[in-house]
Amino acid sequence: MGAWWSKRKDEDEEDEVEEKEQGKEATKYVEMILLCVLELTKIDTGDQSAVKNVFDDNVIEYLKEEAKFGFNYKYENMKMLAMVIAIAFAIGTVWHETPFPEDWLIIVVCAGAFFVMNSLLTGYIMFIERDIIARVYLVKENLSDQVFVRARIPQYKDHYNLTLQSCAKDTKKVSTELYIGTYFDEEGYFDQPSFKKDVAKLVAQYKKQKTE
Repeated sequence: MGAWWSKRKDEDEEDEVEEKEQGKEATKYVEMILLCVLELTKIDTGDQSAVKNVFDDNVIEYLKEEAKFGFNYKYENMKMLAMVIAIAFAIGTVWHETPFPEDWLIIVVCAGAFFVMNSLLTGYIMFIERDIIARVYLVKENLSDQVFVRARIPQYKDHYNLTLQSCAKDTKKVSTELYIGTYFDEEGYFDQPSFKKDVAKLVAQYKKQKTE
C-alpha cells in the first residue's frame, strides 16, 4: 500500500511540474502574440532621456488623438525657422564665391550670426520654454484658452512629473507624479494603456477645475 501511494504521489508531482512548464510556455506564447499585435515599445529603462521621450510622445498622442485637443504649433515653427536660419549662416561660411583670404569678412559675419542664432535658440529652450512639451487648447474654437503641458523627470529620480497649466492664470493648474516603474516590466516593455489611463485622469481633473 505504501509503495503504491508513494508511486502515485510521484506521478502527481510530475504532472504538476509538467503543467507548470506548459503554463510557462503558454504564457510566453501569449506574450509573443501580444508583441506582434500591439507592437509594444521596448526601451532601456536606465536611460532617463529615452524614458522621458516615450512618456512625452504618449502624452501628446493622447491629447491629440483621444482627448481631441487643438495644438498651437506657432512656437515650434519659430524654433524650426531659427534653426534653418542658423544652418544657412553655417553653410555660408564655406559656400560662397569669394576666394580665400578675401572672404574673411564673410566667414566672420556668417560664423558670428550662427553663434548668435544658436545662442538665442538654446537660451529660449533652457530658460523660457524649459519643461513645456506642448501648447494645447481644450476647445479648438477658443484660441485664448491655451494650456501649457509641462513634463519633467528630476535628475536621479524615478518619477515623471506631468502638469497642465492655464496660460492665462498660473494658479490654474493640476499636476501628478507618476512612478516610472509602474509602466515598464522587467524587460523594458512599455504599458501604454495604463499610462494613457493616468493621463486621462489628469485631463479630467483639469477640466473639472475649469468648470468650478
